[in-house]
Amino acid sequence: MSKLNKDVIFLILKELQNDPSSFYSCLLINRIWCETTVPILWKNPAKLFRSYKRKCKAKIQKKPLFNYIRYWRYLDLNFLEYLLNVLGTTPLSLISGFEDCFSKLEYFYCNNKTSSKILEGLAQTNKQIRKFEIIIMCDDRENSDNSTEVVKLIEAQGNLKEINFIRKNFYMNAKSYCKNLEESLIKHADTVQYLRIDWEPITKFLSYLVNLVSLDLTYICYERDHYDNLKTISLPLLKFLKAKHIPSNILSSLIESTKGYLVEISILYHYIFDKGRLIRAIYQNCLNLKILKLSMTNENISDFEYLLINCQYLNSLEVIGTNYFDWDELFEILTKSSPIGLFKFTFTSPISDLKRKMNSIKLFLDNWKDRHSMSLYIVSLEEAYMKMLKQQRRKFQQQDKQQQQILENLLQQYVAIGSKSPLISGSEDCFSEIEYFCCYSDKANKLENLNFLLTIKILAVQLKSLN
Repeated sequence: MSKLNKDVIFLILKELQNDPSSFYSCLLINRIWCETTVPILWKNPAKLFRSYKRKCKAKIQKKPLFNYIRYWRYLDLNFLEYLLNVLGTTPLSLISGFEDCFSKLEYFYCNNKTSSKILEGLAQTNKQIRKFEIIIMCDDRENSDNSTEVVKLIEAQGNLKEINFIRKNFYMNAKSYCKNLEESLIKHADTVQYLRIDWEPITKFLSYLVNLVSLDLTYICYERDHYDNLKTISLPLLKFLKAKHIPSNILSSLIESTKGYLVEISILYHYIFDKGRLIRAIYQNCLNLKILKLSMTNENISDFEYLLINCQYLNSLEVIGTNYFDWDELFEILTKSSPIGLFKFTFTSPISDLKRKMNSIKLFLDNWKDRHSMSLYIVSLEEAYMKMLKQQRRKFQQQDKQQQQILENLLQQYVAIGSKSPLISGSEDCFSEIEYFCCYSDKANKLENLNFLLTIKILAVQLKSLN
């Protein structure tokens, strides 16, 4: 029988691809037919895997003839999540190449439901994570306490720089979990420089983190149970401070403990009737301040002029005024005492106040004419609230588009720094020709960076065996 050209075979296979029995039989004709059939067959492995799963449960140990994942053209994130659930009981140590694949991770994200086996495996092989983020989600009492494994992973790192402890549900009982996370950072007191924590510290762990450069307490819930653990902290190297609903006496003490390095401060809703102590702490200890966002009352305005005089590097100012805030006096002080570099202003107030102050705003702008150009934003509190709601709506609308970028972004993120070869062997070739992408936002949001990459690695190692 004369041999058919590969192009002819390809045309024949395209006609047969919707006839599974005939199409699969082409694999067995000879090597040329097999080599031409496999790329078409593996364009959509989700369809193939479901069929294979029903027919065979045996583990195939032979080395595969092809790098099947290279032919993947239909990327379905829900299929990847399904595979992760199917293969999730496999210890990471048994997955070939796991150590090489993830040993150089520098950024890691997880939540309180992340598989303990994954965390345990990473703790044994990975020592180079620099940025660690964990989200504590709602407490459903099911697979929600992996704190032991999370702590082991944190403690195993050698150069941890940035920590984000994010809490999504403030009504759940997670104090034990949060306490364990706090204590795990004490070992890294010399290296941690950036910290976000979404609850009042339960322990005094912050007193150990003397090298902090950035502290974000913006999302702390309104509990006031553990403010005592913030009273004695001293952060001499702090450059960036964000806080919300923290008593001004505590913030004043914290700012007074710094050594003049603070360049950005954002303080909102801080029980501001403090006789000007917070303002004084800022202008006496933050001479290099460049960006300031501050809630203010009429009580603070007189001291605010000293802040403008002392903080000569200030270039951005946002003031959130309370009801009946005296904008006239503030505008007068700004006109008189603003440092030469201050050009960006944002004023936020109830809309009723702003309507009454149109003449004051006009006068402020007229008095600024002989200075350099100004960037001015005037926002009503009502508008800010509506903007937040719109942003949430747009966020949900954009989720599908964002998920379409997740694969490319993650693979690029985990390329070995300073190495010519990627951490995931063949990652550039495996998915560079994807033609179809499928995901559902409600499920795709549950995918974690590590789980996603781990699934890809499992596919590269395990699914090659399916022929």
